[in-house]
Amino acid sequence: MIIKNIKYIKYRLPLRQPILTSKFKLNERSGLIIRLEDSNGNIGYGEASPLDGFSNETLDEAENEIKSFINQNVDFNVEFDPTTKTYKSANTDIKSPSFSLAFEQALFSLMLVSGYSSLESFGLEAIHEIKFNGLVDITGESNTLERIEGLLKQGFDTIKLKIGRENFHDDLNLLKSIDARFGNGVNLRLDVNGKWSKEEAVENLNGLDGFNIEYVEQPCKKLEDLISLLNHSPVKIAVDESIKNINQLNDLVNTSAFTNIVVKPMQLGNFFELIRIIERAKDSGKNIILSSTFETNLGKLVLLFLSQFGDHKICHGFATDGIFEKNILDSPFVFKSAKITFSKKMLTGKLNLELLFNE
Repeated sequence: MIIKNIKYIKYRLPLRQPILTSKFKLNERSGLIIRLEDSNGNIGYGEASPLDGFSNETLDEAENEIKSFINQNVDFNVEFDPTTKTYKSANTDIKSPSFSLAFEQALFSLMLVSGYSSLESFGLEAIHEIKFNGLVDITGESNTLERIEGLLKQGFDTIKLKIGRENFHDDLNLLKSIDARFGNGVNLRLDVNGKWSKEEAVENLNGLDGFNIEYVEQPCKKLEDLISLLNHSPVKIAVDESIKNINQLNDLVNTSAFTNIVVKPMQLGNFFELIRIIERAKDSGKNIILSSTFETNLGKLVLLFLSQFGDHKICHGFATDGIFEKNILDSPFVFKSAKITFSKKMLTGKLNLELLFNE
């Protein structure tokens, strides 16, 4: 496949309402849309949108690498091997994780749209329906209960709840209220975003015993602290932000005792390698839970496709389309329901150019 043209454009989208976690407050989302065109005029798109507080790069750093890449690459050939899920090109040494993800997403889309490859060639004999968890950020008790009830009515049975308030007893009282109102009718994933020290985590995790909790995500910041907690916690621990690069994810899948590993592809890049890692994790009985960094619906297509290679019974964490007033991809497929099925038709949606150029 000959890549004839590479372009990009920046976007900035306001959120319907701010998102509050224990680490930051998010009012808008910014990123870059990559456009690849082959020698036959077929087009594929990808999204690069590193998130401050999670990613190991800034948006400016990603954009600078994209500019450099475009200046050095014209009319280059890409060869893809669907058996090993690898591609070869002399010109694609990409260091930026988000640009790596965007480039490979655009390449993947281009291969399917052009007929160069197919879903079947990736070993997908069937396309599976994927379940999502709902998301509730840090807010007041009455608002939290109302939002959980609304998500349950929409069909969600698993809720990711942001915790990590300054006083753990406020979190604990909220959980007691949730338990009193919903009981076992809601499965909770608690996300601390690394807020607790190791000592606080030991004490707080013991206080969580007895609630209907699937796992507690990233209770501490340091990976070594999370590993030490595995044998001392009455509830399961999931690792997330401690995974800084694709090599570290490989090591965790191959050697660690974590059974729940939360992966943010925008933070790690390497779309095709992620497919191989997810397949290997499934074979070893480990759950890869794919999680959004509040990408647009274009970026979430990556997560939806990757989810096809894991355990289809678990819930993933990227049903967040409702946070935007408008979205990048003008498509009937939205990521805000409890379930969705990947379709090649999703790749044919048109970009909302009026929104992109209205900065």
